[in-house]
Amino acid sequence: MGTAGSRWPWAPRSASARRGGRLPVALTCALIRIHSLEGPLSRPAAALLGRELATAVGPRTGRAWANRHRATRRHQLIVTGGFTPIPPHLWALDRRARALGFAAGLGAYLDARYSHASCSLPQLATELGTSVWMVCAAMDTHCIPRLPGPEAKGRARKATSDRHATARAAALGFGDIRAYLRNRYAGRAWPLPELACELGIGRRVVARLLRQHGVTRPRATAAQAAAAARRRAAQLERHAARRRARVAALGFADLADYLRVRRVEQGWPLARIGAELGVGRCWLRAQLDTIGYP
Repeated sequence: MGTAGSRWPWAPRSASARRGGRLPVALTCALIRIHSLEGPLSRPAAALLGRELATAVGPRTGRAWANRHRATRRHQLIVTGGFTPIPPHLWALDRRARALGFAAGLGAYLDARYSHASCSLPQLATELGTSVWMVCAAMDTHCIPRLPGPEAKGRARKATSDRHATARAAALGFGDIRAYLRNRYAGRAWPLPELACELGIGRRVVARLLRQHGVTRPRATAAQAAAAARRRAAQLERHAARRRARVAALGFADLADYLRVRRVEQGWPLARIGAELGVGRCWLRAQLDTIGYP
């Protein structure tokens, strides 16, 4: 068993023992048992007991059971910034959105194009190369609310008209649509039909853009002043014709004859005369002063 010249004839010949490492547990227990039956422990047995023996560890117990003083680990998953899991059927759309310049992915693309740029669902489907149903599924996945059908269509038409007007103003040499409106409408006093014809949009869209950008004229143009004068003259003529018809229906030749009978001879108050003619008190007082009646 032992080697020639060794101090203890029972010394093991294993490599771990020759290197001064730990002995197998079974061998150590057998040696201790033999020496305990023979009598007091000898020096070799005492040396074996003084050694640091490996702890017997059962299967599937792990190192934590073998070393009870081992520090407890905390099993935690810390996510910084958050993320949204993307279903497999939306991976192609996410890659397409990143290829269009949205590094954050499909959610950032939908938020920018639908919520802020007011693009329609068919337009988004065309840009992503998919169907409207897949775009709706992607919006539901990323929790982006969709507008009702009529409201979404109206918003999309409005955004399209605004983009067309902005592009047309840029083609004419203006920085934005506000600069164009201030030059054409406020500065040069162009009418709405002419603005609509140059921009290629409707008159209502032009009026909405003027209200939206707060562009107004400081004063009326010559054409507008002439048109307003014509409208006032036509209105006065209509009122005069209505009064003449009323006086004739009451049996009087003209307004002066009517006022003489009602005011001077019969002494009617102004309120009664005005109610019969259907005119205001101020206008009636002015007519009496012009004729010279009290």
